[in-house]
Amino acid sequence: DRNQPVGLVFYSAGVKISRFLCRFVSVKQQVNDINSALAELLSELKELRGTIDSQHAEICSLNSNIDKLLKENRELRKRLEKYAAERLRQ
Repeated sequence: DRNQPVGLVFYSAGVKISRFLCRFVSVKQQVNDINSALAELLSELKELRGTIDSQHAEICSLNSNIDKLLKENRELRKRLEKYAAERLRQ
């Protein structure tokens, strides 16, 4: 399965690469060039950041709409309470 994490630790120029990064490397993918593998990871992380930013903007917009609807709902409830109170007096 391509999505299974690997338990390997890579060394490049004597520097241990974190196991966190190794999780993104497929078991079936052989890493011959650590620089290209890291460049690919960086590209994927940038894409994920773009997705996160887009989702954040959408959530902010939805929250704004929810706030407007809640305010409108409160105003309508107040109007309804006034109307009901007037009807009871009659």
